[in-house]
Amino acid sequence: MVKEKDAQHSVSGEPEQQQLDEQQQETAATEAQSNQPSTGASQDAEQSQQGQEPERLQNQIVRLSADIENMRRRHQQDLARAHSYGLEKFMRELMPVIDSLGMALANTDDSQHQDNPLYEGVALTHQMLVSALEKFGLNRIEPQVQDTFTPQLHEAMTTAATTDMPPNSVVQVIQCGYRLNDRLLRPARVIVSIESPDKSDAP
Repeated sequence: MVKEKDAQHSVSGEPEQQQLDEQQQETAATEAQSNQPSTGASQDAEQSQQGQEPERLQNQIVRLSADIENMRRRHQQDLARAHSYGLEKFMRELMPVIDSLGMALANTDDSQHQDNPLYEGVALTHQMLVSALEKFGLNRIEPQVQDTFTPQLHEAMTTAATTDMPPNSVVQVIQCGYRLNDRLLRPARVIVSIESPDKSDAP
């Protein structure tokens, strides 16, 4: 009697086990399909990446070209500054030499100018030195009497009241100035006129 019941139970359990196995197989197949990427989506993503690659490379080339150009400009600017600084220092060392030669010529009497080999030699040396430095961009600032005082180029050492010229005019040049290209090395030192007190008190 017991054996019959076990047999019946075994027979009735086979369909249930078979159904359970089928469900497990379906679940596994579904998971496998969900884990596998879509072939069409994969191809679209790959094509999109391939389409963006030339643009990305082009952007890199543009950035590299800009960096190289900036480096070249900075290098040229550094060289120009170094050259200008070295030349400026050299010119500043020679400016007192030019001043000394000019003072020697200015303090010589007119009667000693003619047939004076020493004066002629100093004058020629002064002229040659000034001409040589002018080729490298050094220019003298030599204002004339009655020129208008220019603060960018002139330095007022003192003032002088006068009625012979308008106020703010150059009365006398004490020392000439120098300019290297567009850079001021030394302003011209001058005496500047102011309005005479007698003129200001006049009715």
